[in-house]
Amino acid sequence: MKQDVKPVYLDREAVARFVSLSEPSVQKLVREKKFPQPRLISAHRVAWLISEVEEWARERPVASLLPPPSGGGSGRNRKAKV
Repeated sequence: MKQDVKPVYLDREAVARFVSLSEPSVQKLVREKKFPQPRLISAHRVAWLISEVEEWARERPVASLLPPPSGGGSGRNRKAKV
């Protein structure tokens, strides 16, 4: 019987996907000390402890904004490139 193991750490790409932010946004929040700091998991590798990222996510304030429409983008009309 195979059991799925919950990850303990997330790398930069995975943590960005996990919290629905871009990698540069995550890096900016880390520099500003507004996001959990990555942990050193080997001599040349860092990752985020998933429990700390989950706690950070639970502490986010409730938004009064509605999520953007499906399909992404800002909802602005854009001219089609020819």
